[in-house]
Amino acid sequence: MYICICENVTERQLRAEVRNGVCSLSQARRSCGVARRCGVCAQEAKLVILEEQLRAAPVTTATAG
Repeated sequence: MYICICENVTERQLRAEVRNGVCSLSQARRSCGVARRCGVCAQEAKLVILEEQLRAAPVTTATAG
């Protein structure tokens, strides 16, 4: 699915950028061009970035001590 039609950035491309270290919309804008022109995709791009960051985050569990 395309996230940014103006710059032809797909969700797959954006997720790969996040896995390679991109951690904000401004970094994504510089690395792959998402939300560089009209900005309509900015909110969706932020959600994809957050989802990918959460997916990569280590899962911790609290233990009773």
